[in-house]
Amino acid sequence: MNWSTMISRLIKSRVLESDEDYEPFDELLLWMDDNPSKLDPFLIKILLNGFFDDTSNPDYMYSLIHGLNAVNNKNPDSYFKEVFDGASIIYPHAINWYTTILANGLITQRDNNKRFMAALMSTSVQNLTIIKETITSLIASSTQYISDRSHLEIVSNGRDALETIESLDILN
Repeated sequence: MNWSTMISRLIKSRVLESDEDYEPFDELLLWMDDNPSKLDPFLIKILLNGFFDDTSNPDYMYSLIHGLNAVNNKNPDSYFKEVFDGASIIYPHAINWYTTILANGLITQRDNNKRFMAALMSTSVQNLTIIKETITSLIASSTQYISDRSHLEIVSNGRDALETIESLDILN
């Protein structure tokens, strides 16, 4: 598969307005299903190119989330780094989907805390700014649901992530 062509096709089609717009998504997801041994971290950035907040079919965006999870299951050591490095790929046109991806990361962070924090510390300033804004927004929206365990983890782990970003002292 030609990955640069796939990225272009995903970007062009991510609104999902016509039947033809679904083809690159279907091809990518089918390729991933047929090639589980090839679910390498580079696929994360390819998948991120397909997200769009104003898509006409959010179910396909959820399929991309499942694709990200499949790559994470095979490559947990590099997942967060790739997701953080991909912040500028998905921002601003799919910030709501990126928020969902980060929320999932914050909920599962308890099992991957060292990977999560190490990935934050190796992320570019541009991407850290996006991540910081997104996590701050997540914490603000999650505090109203603090009795729910997953929202409690978002708030707690999100605050830890923000402290790590602040400790880098490169955004000030």
